Amino acid sequence: MARVLPFPSAKRLGFQRIRASYTLRQISTQFGIPEKYIRRWMEDGIIEARPGSDPDELAFDIRALAKFRSVRDLKATGVNLKQIDAELRGQLNLFGEKPGVALQFTPRTSAFEQALILFDRGDEKAAALFRTALEQEEHAADCHCNLGIIAFEKGELSQAMDEFAHALASDARHFESHFDLANLYFETGDLKLARLHYEAALLYSFMICFARSSERKSTVRENFILR
Repeated sequence: MARVLPFPSAKRLGFQRIRASYTLRQISTQFGIPEKYIRRWMEDGIIEARPGSDPDELAFDIRALAKFRSVRDLKATGVNLKQIDAELRGQLNLFGEKPGVALQFTPRTSAFEQALILFDRGDEKAAALFRTALEQEEHAADCHCNLGIIAFEKGELSQAMDEFAHALASDARHFESHFDLANLYFETGDLKLARLHYEAALLYSFMICFARSSERKSTVRENFILR
């Protein structure tokens, strides 16, 4: 009889999931953007905080996340924050919007946004809504990434890997899927593929240390990536 190997929990692996809402600190850490820039862009109407956010505890939704990803992508090409800031304050053509027009929220919540809310609550209905969002061609990489985490939490390791792979097929620069797939390969002993995806995650993100659930595992993985 084949031996069934126990896999660690998704929480212990520290999966990077796509959330319905991100705090100011989370955005700053994940995208390597100082909080003063984020606050300035919000005050100038370039990026909007989540409706109803406390000014002292700002939060941003998936629509703002798309803009922060664009900033990260520009940083990865060597454009510095001062240049990006100047671009945003000039023609605002970085995101293809008209000058002075902030991102607007539609009254209708999309299937993807509904799925994110349920996913954050741990509701099993989230998976079906992510599938609906995929049918509607909404945020394919993000949907597959979160479906990978859901599959993993069900013990479906092969399906989880497939979902992360689909996410990367949709967006080869998807940091979260590279990181999550690297975690799975690391845990299953495929160090070659783990290293490949950790390095890709480092390339597409400005998070330096990847602090995980334990200092020991974080140190092991950092040394593994950097050696």
